[in-house]
Amino acid sequence: MAIPTRRTGRGVTLRRGEAGFDELVLDTSFNARDPGRRPQIIVQANNVFEVIAAVKQATTDNLPISVCSGGHSWNQNHLREGGMLLHLGYMNRIEVDVAKRRAIVEPAAWCGDLDARLKQHGLFFPVGHVADIGLGGFLLQGGFGYGSRKFGLGCESVVGIDVVLADGRLVHANAEENADLYWAARGAGPGFFAVVVRFHLRLHARPKVVAMQSQI
Repeated sequence: MAIPTRRTGRGVTLRRGEAGFDELVLDTSFNARDPGRRPQIIVQANNVFEVIAAVKQATTDNLPISVCSGGHSWNQNHLREGGMLLHLGYMNRIEVDVAKRRAIVEPAAWCGDLDARLKQHGLFFPVGHVADIGLGGFLLQGGFGYGSRKFGLGCESVVGIDVVLADGRLVHANAEENADLYWAARGAGPGFFAVVVRFHLRLHARPKVVAMQSQI
């Protein structure tokens, strides 16, 4: 199994059959398995605007979309035959508002990186048990991590999301605004019907001891 590395530089777009396509697709998974499935096109988005453009393109070309953030799914749910693979691995920004105990994270931000940032301020979020897990897949699938016995699932501390809908619109969702999207995202998993580009998190006071498995 390859040890994951943080992505730097800029993402690219490749179609099936182009040089480097297979390597790019398989690089979206943390394990070394090849399920044999290939999308028609892979788009590595660098920001929200590129996500919107990719979704609009998929709609125009009548392509189903699968989404990957950290690629830590052992079942490789994002690797499907045909369609578009929208890879968010370059979207890993983290913003922390210490005074309000809030954070805004992009889907490919690592659990370990968020925890390291919060530690500096005595704050905590129930992140995954492995440092290189991307927060996107972790939170969409509920998010049972260290501290969940006290603070609950990670998704229970998600207070809002910014999502790109199938028609390319960017909307915010919380318990009062677009509430159907908000509640659906808290545990929907890889079948969620929009692309989450930012998670708004409620933070907690840091416990005395926090442990995490790490290969980095």
